[in-house]
Formats: sequence, structure tokens, C-alpha cells
Amino acid sequence: MTIHTILFDLDGTLIDTNELIIESFTHTFNAYGKKLSRAEAIDFIGPPLKDSFRQFAPDQVEAMVETYRKHNMEHHDSFVKTFPNVSETLAELKKIMFSLGLSQQKCEGQSIWVCELPNLTIILIRLLRLMMSAMPNRILSQLSKL
Repeated sequence: MTIHTILFDLDGTLIDTNELIIESFTHTFNAYGKKLSRAEAIDFIGPPLKDSFRQFAPDQVEAMVETYRKHNMEHHDSFVKTFPNVSETLAELKKIMFSLGLSQQKCEGQSIWVCELPNLTIILIRLLRLMMSAMPNRILSQLSKL
């Protein structure tokens, strides 16, 4: 089997979003009356937002998710950075003829984007949990462009 295409996850693989996530959780919990330590915020990294907020305020989950996402989007560029050597590694892989793609699950309503990384353009496919069943032809069409 010959490999022609490499798909990467974006968050936590190519870009470091940890500080953004920690700050977004801290901000959200503070807005709803709970002071969150850094260690407590770190414990929330990974599980779905709704599950995390349901533990604290089951009747305010949707509002907390909205607060989190708003803060996260507003502060994204000031917190997020690429991991060391990512641009160089991707450029080298591209140079030796690999097609590169990014797979990313995001909130509903986000779909397919083009992501500009230093020195190359990569198709960024934001795969939603149900997107393959809802839009398989669109996704397969984008994958065929890799």
C-alpha cells in the first residue's frame, strides 16, 4: 500500500490551543459564579463542553456553551500558536509529494474551510459528528482534491 495523503488533527497536533481552552473555561465559570483554578480548568480539557458544564449547572448548559464559544472565538488569535517545527515539517512533507489535509471536529454550523498556514495552503475539513451521513458527497468531493 502506498500512502499519498496524510490527514492531521488540528487542535493539539499542529496548533497549541491549551491556553485558549483553559482561559475560556476559567472565563465561563467565573461568569457563572464559580472561580476555577488552573488545575480544575485543565481537568475539563477533552470531554464535550455540554458534559463539562452539566456537572456544574445542568440548567445553564446552553448559555455556558455560548459564553465559552464567544470568549474562545474572540481570543483565539491571541492564545493559539503552532507547535515548534510544524510549518517546516508540513512544507517538507508537501515537497516530497504528500497531499496534506486537516481533520477537525467543531461545533455545528461549521463545515469546510481553507486554512492558511505559513508557506502552504491546506484544505481544512471540519468533520462534524453527523456530517458524513448528512453530506457524504460534499466531503468525498473535498477529499478527492487532496
